Amino acid sequence: MSSNKIIEKAIYSFSINGYDGTSISNIAELVGIKKSTIYSHFKSKDEIFEKATEISFKAEKDFAVNYFSKKEEPIPILEVLEGFLISLKDRFINNEDFTINFVYKIGYRFVERYNDFIKKYCDNYYFTVENLIIEYLIREGVEKDLAKEIAMTYTALLDGLMVSLMYCGEDRYEERKEAIWKFFSESFLKNCK
Repeated sequence: MSSNKIIEKAIYSFSINGYDGTSISNIAELVGIKKSTIYSHFKSKDEIFEKATEISFKAEKDFAVNYFSKKEEPIPILEVLEGFLISLKDRFINNEDFTINFVYKIGYRFVERYNDFIKKYCDNYYFTVENLIIEYLIREGVEKDLAKEIAMTYTALLDGLMVSLMYCGEDRYEERKEAIWKFFSESFLKNCK
């Protein structure tokens, strides 16, 4: 039994049940081992939670870095930006490793005693995504100050849509995305002439 399997199931449990709804017994059951076996790998639920946080945020940061890395062929900016929204939604619904679910659910439902710990990871993740978008837009010829404004607007849009997905479901997400994307696209095209 590897500690990786324990963390994988812990990420799932924390994503579905939250911090308070997850126990060592729950994780052991998901892995198919005895509770005592977990203690041979980790000292406590807190240690598992901290490792799950580290792994989940790194995985999502790596996903964003890979997504916004230089593309082989030119793709319209709006198509790239909308594609990122779609890929996050699809991964949130279908991702089997649950790292994106962990990042967004734990990021929005801070565990009181982990407030500063989680905030550090959230800030780093959102800062990274925003900067990746700025760098991408600048590479595509958008002026630096405008790229910053677009990136901030886009990340606010992204956050709102992910909250809709988490709390209201896929149908409401799609309704909101359709409405907000129309305005974002029109504004983008007007400002990036």
